[in-house]
Amino acid sequence: MKTPKEKYKNDPAYKNCVDMMEHMMHTAQFTPSEMREMAVLASIHHEMRYGVRHYTVPSNVSRAFDTLLKWRNEEISDKEDEKQPTTSQDQNSTEDKPQVGLHLMNQPMAEVVHNKLELPQ
Repeated sequence: MKTPKEKYKNDPAYKNCVDMMEHMMHTAQFTPSEMREMAVLASIHHEMRYGVRHYTVPSNVSRAFDTLLKWRNEEISDKEDEKQPTTSQDQNSTEDKPQVGLHLMNQPMAEVVHNKLELPQ
């Protein structure tokens, strides 16, 4: 990756933007702090317009979420077991248990976190 100085020397659009910003500071139109604020605001506007990037969840992270979900469900089920007596049929049932696997591999990270941990949107 190029340094800002290298970009300034080699990229005409980058150079023009820097020169324009320097001129605005030199003519006292804006302070350096205001220029930084504008750059951050422009970045925020861009992300809001074009949406958040989606990331592929690596398999080790997917397995970690599955483990966390399994642990969470076991904690909930243990609390429910304390409230109600269990039967041998309930202990052998696997229908309500989460499926552990690679089903999260191609889902966006934010979606996985919200769906798996049931976080508010």
